[in-house]
Amino acid sequence: MIDSFVERLPRGMQQFVNEIVLERYPEPARPFNKETATVVEALEDPRFIFRSAKGIAEQISLAPGQVWEILESKDLEGVLVHSRSRNAFTTRDHYRQTAGWYNRMLDSFAGHIR
Repeated sequence: MIDSFVERLPRGMQQFVNEIVLERYPEPARPFNKETATVVEALEDPRFIFRSAKGIAEQISLAPGQVWEILESKDLEGVLVHSRSRNAFTTRDHYRQTAGWYNRMLDSFAGHIR
């Protein structure tokens, strides 16, 4: 759906959307340990776009402190998207798939995503 919309944009805007908004940070390969993989699965739950550390901890039965350690670890560097305005997390792929193009563009302009 997004691809058909992007195709109708002027060429300069297509390049902006594809390179800046959708492909800003490439997602690396993910050979994670078991706990990190479980957190990533919870982050990619289709019922949510963003997840709080507390919500993840409740879903996967880990202590919130452990979830925070995993979220702040180098293992998820380049994989994680942090919404500063919501203090919540998701993966880059999940964000691209679930957040609408308009929200991704607004988040990018406003600096809400890092």
